[in-house]
Amino acid sequence: MLPDYESKQSKPKALSSFSLQMPSLRSPIVWLVALLLLVSLLSFFLIGRISDIHDVKQTRPRKSNQNTDENGADKGSDRDRTNDATITEPAHPHGEQQPRKPQPAIHEHDHDTDLLGAGGQRSRERTATFVHTEKTLDDEKLYTVKIPNVQSYDSPDEDPEVKRKRLAVRSMFEHAYGGYERRCLGKGEVRPISGQCHDWLVHNMGLTIMDSLDTMLIMGLNDMYIRGRDFLKRNLNFDADIQVSVFETNIRCLGGLLAAYDYTKDKFLLDQAEDLARRLQPAFETNSGLPRGVVNLRNRRTGSISWAGGSSVLAEVGTTQLEWTYLAAATNNSAYARTVLRTYEALRKVQPADRLFPVFVNPESGHFTTGQVTIGALADSFYEYIVKYWLATGKTETQIGKWYFEIAENILKILGTPIANSDQYVLYERNGGLINKWDHLACFAGAMFAIGAVNSDDDALRTRHLEAAKGIGSFCHGMYKKTRTGLPYEAVHFDKNAGITSPGHSSRYYLQRPEAIETWFYLWRLTKDPKYREWGWEFYQAIEQHTRREHGYTGLRDADDPNSVDDVQQSFFLAETLKYLYLLFCPDDVIPLDKFVFTTEAHPLSHYRAMYAPTGFD
Repeated sequence: MLPDYESKQSKPKALSSFSLQMPSLRSPIVWLVALLLLVSLLSFFLIGRISDIHDVKQTRPRKSNQNTDENGADKGSDRDRTNDATITEPAHPHGEQQPRKPQPAIHEHDHDTDLLGAGGQRSRERTATFVHTEKTLDDEKLYTVKIPNVQSYDSPDEDPEVKRKRLAVRSMFEHAYGGYERRCLGKGEVRPISGQCHDWLVHNMGLTIMDSLDTMLIMGLNDMYIRGRDFLKRNLNFDADIQVSVFETNIRCLGGLLAAYDYTKDKFLLDQAEDLARRLQPAFETNSGLPRGVVNLRNRRTGSISWAGGSSVLAEVGTTQLEWTYLAAATNNSAYARTVLRTYEALRKVQPADRLFPVFVNPESGHFTTGQVTIGALADSFYEYIVKYWLATGKTETQIGKWYFEIAENILKILGTPIANSDQYVLYERNGGLINKWDHLACFAGAMFAIGAVNSDDDALRTRHLEAAKGIGSFCHGMYKKTRTGLPYEAVHFDKNAGITSPGHSSRYYLQRPEAIETWFYLWRLTKDPKYREWGWEFYQAIEQHTRREHGYTGLRDADDPNSVDDVQQSFFLAETLKYLYLLFCPDDVIPLDKFVFTTEAHPLSHYRAMYAPTGFD
């Protein structure tokens, strides 16, 4: 800023005296004073200009030459969401298009983005580049965020009604996260009615932020993402004397950080993910290689989940493989892959002849401690991760793919049954005999069978598994039609001749779960049957009508009673439920299924190279 010359240099009396004594200009003293004044003026002017130029360099991003063609012309953009000065949101479903205040500049260009592809191949992707000023305690610096083809965009051929629904889902996310950001930023979850905070997993570390970053990026909520990322940069520290669930911390925190890193290549996110993995690592230091259920993030002491009687849970020992093998590829450190793939080696040694794995296992001996078998709670994502690890590595780990299909075939053969006079299909549980109980958690199996089917070379198997997937999707839709709110019970009993008969014992509650919408999303992508979008929109309307509150969306203690609120907004509601619901109304090239796999917390990771081949699969 230039100095105030008048206040420092000019006084009326001095000026008057100077004007009345013009002849004295011949005096050497007068000439010396005039020369000093001239030098001062020039100095202040030059200093001001240099300061202005420095400020511009520090705060304004340089225009990328990748945004111009070889003749210097602007390439432009085929999407309508950005502008160097003002970012304009696509039309709101309930109002006119409104410009936002200027946000960090975004330039779109074709950019050779190094993905962690199998075989080290490079993939040419459409990217958006954020140039954002990050303020720290000591200085101010620019960092660049480059995002591959994960954000939705407007297509001239798109059905306006589909776009309206997609944006309505995004508005739902903005309301849900907005309540958390206003009331509980940095805590675990928000209570959407009271506005209080629910901090239960990694205390004071921003659980909902970590679990939601990739959803923000996919939905194009770039300013929201930057606020969340910068909050973590200033505050996140995993060095805490707290005991955490290895499973929940892995899928929500580690998975969330890795997905956001996958899209942005922001090293801060990868560094945090690696630090967290090292703190979880001691849980795997058992005689069998199967992890214990809990670990202290600071002193690294481990233990078992209190209600599991010293055993580890099948779903928990089998739901680290995607996150840790991706981390291995991203850091070029095969030790992370070896740690989690040893669990496959241990389970292969004791697998039952029918390939149906019991839900509890001793982490030291590696032997099962129960005969209970289910595809739902306690087991679900163990099966899911086997096929997804095979796909994530570009199907190069053929022995893992073969293992999955052996297991999947026996699941259908032993536990599967169609529901008479319907298009529905369901899976029994087993504990000695067959049990006619179905968890909403088991609805994920429709997505699992579908994605496995389309990647099989066996035409008969492909047909059989895809039909089972569609039948499961239909049965799960029946769970939504069974209640007064259109929101599902946590579990139901069924009869193979009559379908759903009643909610499971003490299972009337609705917990904002994503498994049905997950399966409908996959089936829409793979079959293009419009009923899956219709079912998804019914789900959206039920959520909005019955669970919206001032600070977000609540669960219900009884899915038949919209007043039986539990006043909790689960972090997975933002990470999974709303992400799948949003993607249901997106073009297929937004998170394409042939380039990404979804973790069990719906964090999409691009395909990567295998870093370790587990033994014992010959």
